[in-house]
Amino acid sequence: MSKRMLPRDKSRVFRDCVTYINVLAESSTKIRAAEDLSAALPIVFTIDNQPDVPRTFKWLFTSHAQITAYTMEVKGYDAQGILRTERWTENLGWSGETNIAFSYITSIKMTSRTGTGVGDTMHIGTGSMLGMPNPFASTANVVITKNQACWLPTDWLIFLKWGKIDVSVGGAIVDGDDFIFWYDAFY
Repeated sequence: MSKRMLPRDKSRVFRDCVTYINVLAESSTKIRAAEDLSAALPIVFTIDNQPDVPRTFKWLFTSHAQITAYTMEVKGYDAQGILRTERWTENLGWSGETNIAFSYITSIKMTSRTGTGVGDTMHIGTGSMLGMPNPFASTANVVITKNQACWLPTDWLIFLKWGKIDVSVGGAIVDGDDFIFWYDAFY
């Protein structure tokens, strides 16, 4: 693998560079809006859209008057192309964000619930954490540009374990934002 140099800083060598062009703003309903939670279990959600780039997604119960407990499961491919599963329950709350940055979602299911779910609905939307195709070797050697402006690692929340970067710390994502990430990847 060839090494890439950050154009503005010739003294630093990075092993990986990722570019995400025209990233869409966060959306509370991008993946699925108002899924009816009253159907027989398991409820297999309709997936209206896939993530535009590898990113986390958010869930929100817009109503949970009937449901008092639940288990959800999402399956899909992460930014590295690995098939992953993430599960959550009411212990995490009635809204939240996945740990995994998914590049493609194969299924979203409610596998259990307490209550009928009649009149209850749920949104699935896109989050602000973007996934990297290779794990980080270190968070110290990460340089990010957003719309051609250079940011330091302290301007972002970098999650070494999950291989993702919360880009909202440097300002909310606006439709059409471009990101370039230079970092030392762990191979």
